[in-house]
Amino acid sequence: MIGERERWWRAVPSARVGTRLIQQSTRSTACKRPCSYGLRNSGDTDAHYCVKGDTAWSGYRVHLRQTCDADRPEVVVHVATTTATVQDGELTDQIHDELAAAGLAPGEHVVDSAYLTPARIVRAKEVHHITLLGPLAADHTRRAQAKTGFEQAAFVIDWRNEQVICPRGAVSHRWGPHQVKGHEYLLAKFSTADCRPCPDRCRCTPSKAGPRSVSFLPRPLYDIQQRNRLDQDSQEWQQRYAIRAGIEATIS
Repeated sequence: MIGERERWWRAVPSARVGTRLIQQSTRSTACKRPCSYGLRNSGDTDAHYCVKGDTAWSGYRVHLRQTCDADRPEVVVHVATTTATVQDGELTDQIHDELAAAGLAPGEHVVDSAYLTPARIVRAKEVHHITLLGPLAADHTRRAQAKTGFEQAAFVIDWRNEQVICPRGAVSHRWGPHQVKGHEYLLAKFSTADCRPCPDRCRCTPSKAGPRSVSFLPRPLYDIQQRNRLDQDSQEWQQRYAIRAGIEATIS
């Protein structure tokens, strides 16, 4: 039971902050909470620690949208501020909704890869008639980065028969829905009978006994992903995207 004195103590904001600081400084590594919980400044309980690429900071994130039409002034038309731990891509839909509500929805929205997914490209077009332009992230799996194994692109997807064919010609024996961080994917699994004796096993999967599996987006989103990645290598696409190069000049 919580006594009256402890209830009063927990109700005092400064006491809650002090208790939280003590908890995060004394908790064991086995029960660490995410960085969104940790406090860096007892005077500002919403300021959190975050890392993005090579940059680390404590505080917030600010998202600025500005015009970039040729031969016209560059004007900031939208500002959104979040805690530092909110990822950039979580704001894309909200930014479009707020721009549309203000009558400022652009025909084309040029963004970096953090704001972009195939699903957000579809929503921007269907809901607000916005063309979302930016580089889709490449395959960051270890096999794809090392270029020494069979990454997803090495597999052929047979959509009609709901099968995947591996580089050695083996055909998957299972196909079904799969969730990755709350997002819908498809998962194709190969059989142990095909994978275990395969001479290229070490190039395909780190598992010593289990078979290979491949996850990928549903067909409509997969097609958008592949088309965008192909377009990104074209000179025409790079010229369109070059307009974003001086975006920071407006606020620097």
